[in-house]
Amino acid sequence: MTVAAGAQHCSEFFVGGGIGMSTLQYKITGTERSNGFGGNVKLGYTYLFLPEWGITTGVEMAFYNTSLSISSYTNSYEINNPAYPAGYQFIVTETGSGYEEQQKATFIQIPLMLKSRHPGIVTFYISAGVKLAIPLQTTYSGSFSEFSIKGYSEYTNQVHENEPEYGFSTYQQMPASGDMILKIGALLAVEAGLEGRISRMLKFYIGIYFDYGFTNFLPSSSDYQVSTLQFNNNIPVVYSSAVNAQAPKLVPLAVGGTLRFSINSKAFKSVEKRKRTSRIIGDACDCLYQGSL
Repeated sequence: MTVAAGAQHCSEFFVGGGIGMSTLQYKITGTERSNGFGGNVKLGYTYLFLPEWGITTGVEMAFYNTSLSISSYTNSYEINNPAYPAGYQFIVTETGSGYEEQQKATFIQIPLMLKSRHPGIVTFYISAGVKLAIPLQTTYSGSFSEFSIKGYSEYTNQVHENEPEYGFSTYQQMPASGDMILKIGALLAVEAGLEGRISRMLKFYIGIYFDYGFTNFLPSSSDYQVSTLQFNNNIPVVYSSAVNAQAPKLVPLAVGGTLRFSINSKAFKSVEKRKRTSRIIGDACDCLYQGSL
């Protein structure tokens, strides 16, 4: 009875990480998307309210990478000119080819997961729950092999195409980079594997993990486009990521292997107290390692 009662209060701190496919999923018509590799580092805490059941939380830093390519791109939009009479617009037409873009995202993730242990010849564990994902740094970089901008005035019936001082020209190897705009979202998270005993107070966990976003990480605003003409700037084109400009939805996806090491919280007691209660603590926590490697 003493062992069972003590086990109900056992808890542990852990540090670890994971590596594998870690990508941003979205769909844009006419593009090819490639998954990237990434991973995570984590600090956490598990409280076992029963020998086989516990709750895990903590903080993670997760890294995602994705790339896309667009063989050809065409877009047009209207610009209001206050000098024009009502009903007349200035229309900008863009064409591009050979666009490649790389996207990188770093999230702070806060998990809340229910853990189940299954002691046997080896001890198997599985955890499931949710993670709050907060964008920390989200960037993109890329370039068009060729990019052209033309303008047409409905009022003057004039085409503008060879006027680089106003941004109307054809550009070779036009670079693009900046911040990709994402918002806070939530992930479904599952982890499973084996736990092994290093010492009475130390353990290791090795397994696999799966994280998948179930909310849209893109802002609802549709005010993004691949480029915006800047008439009074000698850099004529300012880009938005193709994701912000054209994707209706984006969710992170991560699948990989994980390794972490844990220490029982009772190891932080004073040396003198541990000596006085070492036998009791050992008995109380032995159930946590039942069947461990």
